[in-house]
Amino acid sequence: MKSPLIDIAAILMCMLLVVLVGQYYIHNKAVENNSLHEIEKRVELKEQARPKIDLSKFEAAVKHTE
Repeated sequence: MKSPLIDIAAILMCMLLVVLVGQYYIHNKAVENNSLHEIEKRVELKEQARPKIDLSKFEAAVKHTE
């Protein structure tokens, strides 16, 4: 004859397992999102670091050298 305490303990263990697996996936998704945001920030910084070339000044410089 089974004891009700064993059944309750098994149910609680299953619930704990489900919560732990859920937290594991939530944590992995958060880490993945953080790494994507870091990559996006690096790309934005690289794009902003490039100096803009004013073509009108470039054309004037070429005309002076001819």
